[in-house]
Amino acid sequence: MVREYILTDRERGILKRFLDSGERLEGFASIVWLLRRVERRLKDDLELIEAVLERVKEQS
Repeated sequence: MVREYILTDRERGILKRFLDSGERLEGFASIVWLLRRVERRLKDDLELIEAVLERVKEQS
């Protein structure tokens, strides 16, 4: 089943805080470690999703 999100609200907040202020809140290192580990899979999945949505749009 497809999920509606990749990051939890908490994870999103931690990453936004880092981008806004450079502050590395508790949990930041774990999130970055995981993102590095799964980066290629996430990008591949996003490319697949975009291609499917484009095809559906063309057929509508």
